[in-house]
Amino acid sequence: MSADNSGQSSQSLSPRCLVNGQNSNVISVSDRSLQYGDGCFETIRIYNAQPVLAERHYQRLTDSCTFLRIPLDIVLLKLEVGKLLESNQAEGVLKIIVSRGSGGRGYTPSADSGHTRILQFHDMPASEQDAEQGVELMVCQHRLSMSSSLAGHKHLNRLDQVLASSELVKPYAEGLCLDQMGVVIEACRSNVLMAKEGKLYCPSMETAGVHGVMQQYLEHKFHQGGIEISKVSWTLSDLSQCDEIFLCNSVIGVWPVIKLVENARVYPFLLGSFTQQAIQYSHELLAASDKPFL
Repeated sequence: MSADNSGQSSQSLSPRCLVNGQNSNVISVSDRSLQYGDGCFETIRIYNAQPVLAERHYQRLTDSCTFLRIPLDIVLLKLEVGKLLESNQAEGVLKIIVSRGSGGRGYTPSADSGHTRILQFHDMPASEQDAEQGVELMVCQHRLSMSSSLAGHKHLNRLDQVLASSELVKPYAEGLCLDQMGVVIEACRSNVLMAKEGKLYCPSMETAGVHGVMQQYLEHKFHQGGIEISKVSWTLSDLSQCDEIFLCNSVIGVWPVIKLVENARVYPFLLGSFTQQAIQYSHELLAASDKPFL
């Protein structure tokens, strides 16, 4: 498992991937992340050599490990993140994967299983820059699985997102994902927020989806400004009546949606005041990325 595609051996590998604190791109074939998707992950924007919204990411990672009963040493993990960031450029993307480690054959975890920590540093993708003027969003045909217990956790079983993303074609930057009942949940790799008649809304994600860290931050900032975001269970018909739609995640920041396409139907949207405010909040976040409360 490697973040480096150059074909270098582990002996000459630059420190863009650490496994349990060691400069490596190798894990055991018996690791339960490979065998069963038994683990969780976080993807963090690095700006000015700092992990943006780091504590929110660490808290969600800790919560997911607690839910999965994986004994994560968060202090050690933070030290390893610091080690990796010292050896790379000031801007990029950090991916943290925590698995249950190697546990033999069979679904049942070993009672004394530990964990494997995989840290990867990636360049900031060019495709995820300069999209603040607006993107086009298509509706994916694949429907998300529903589970009230797994919803909210960034576990390693991402086949729903893989299948939905495989439908994307140009010029669509993202795909809108619905659950089995046709309710809007999220996009393939981002959260969705909607504005209608002067109010802000987001999908309720009680049985599917992940409440993203960037969405959490935006909810906090809008709340400080006196605007509450209501959770709703809307269908595409409801979405088509919105005035504004924008996407957000930790890496891309905020993307305005200027067009939603469902088969032959095309719904245009404004880049309105709520979207502009969200973009401003994301800019302020990066400008303050060296402050500990983030």
